[in-house]
Formats: sequence, C-alpha cells, structure tokens
Amino acid sequence: RDIYIGLGGSATVDGGWGIIEALADACDHGAGSTIERARRFTEGCRFTAICDVEATFCGESGAAAVYGPQKGATPEQVPVLDEKLRRLGETYLKVLGRDVLTQKGTGAAGGMAGAIWAVLGGEIRPGADAVLDILKFDLHPTKDKQIVCNHDLPPGADHLHSSMRTDITGTTGQKNSHKSSSYTINTRMRSVIKTAAQASIAT
Repeated sequence: RDIYIGLGGSATVDGGWGIIEALADACDHGAGSTIERARRFTEGCRFTAICDVEATFCGESGAAAVYGPQKGATPEQVPVLDEKLRRLGETYLKVLGRDVLTQKGTGAAGGMAGAIWAVLGGEIRPGADAVLDILKFDLHPTKDKQIVCNHDLPPGADHLHSSMRTDITGTTGQKNSHKSSSYTINTRMRSVIKTAAQASIAT
C-alpha cells in the first residue's frame, strides 16, 4: 500500500512523535516500544512525505528555529524545542540506525518528515515531482497539446518559484524557460497540480 502524506501548515514542532504515538496506539497486537508498535502497525505500507522545503531536523535551519516562531514559539522556547528535536533525532539513530539529523527535508512540518523517513522508512520528495509521478505525467503524449496554467499564487508560496520551475521545465525539456511551443508553463505549486491533472484527464 502506497501512502502519500502532504506536509505543510502544521502547528507542531514535535519531530513527528505525535504521529508515531498515534500509530503505536492503533496497534492492537503484541507489546513493544512505541517505535516498534508503530512500525508493526504500518508493516507493508510504503510512505512518501511530500514537501518543498529542505529544513533540517534541528539546528539553525531546523524545524524549531525556522518554523517555531511561525507557530507561536517565543525566542526562549525555540532553543528548548531544538534541543528536544536533537535528542529525539539521536534516539532515532540509536534505535533505527537512521541519521535524521543529517537528512535534508526532515524538518518539514515540525519534523514530521523526519519521523516518516526514520521510523516508517519513508521517502522525502518535492511536491511537484511526486504529483507528476503519481499522475504518470511523462507517459502522456505531448505532441499537439497545449497546457495553459493560471497565474494565481497560493499565499506564502513565493519561495517555491525556483524549485517549481526546475520540476516543470524539466518535464517539458525546457531547462531555462517556462514557455515552449507546446506548453505555457506557470511555475507555481497550484499550477503544477492543475497542469498534471489536466494532462491526465486529456489523455
């Protein structure tokens, strides 16, 4: 079973421990630690954490430092949260052998991406890349097609422009331009989803 989890807009900075506890509580067969029960409950599942940030689990570019203030953490609380994330990351490494502290993107959604990667053995992927693959975008014929995306931008998504341009223009074979004879490409996340969906329906 493939499970895709879109990460963003969370209100937590718990390193994903909340989701691990919830999965462990749902496991009604056998004893074991929280991590063991969570992994047992999700056996046979393939997880993909979809996110468009490269925040680390902790540190200067980590979940607490970057996103904590957005979620109401005071300057005094940020280092406390960061230290808790560091300790949790060390636990993941000790128990599972997966170093969440050095993996890019693990700080997404307050560190939830880190838990999905370390505990559930999931993959972390950029949103546009994952959506286009889910819809098998590359398999759709492009000859004589024109896909036109709108120009509205979701709030707070300005920082996605460069990464979205890479994903979409890579698909159309136009590395340095978001326009070609077959496509008029807008590089924003909402447009990525609409573009892929339109291509799927058209075919």
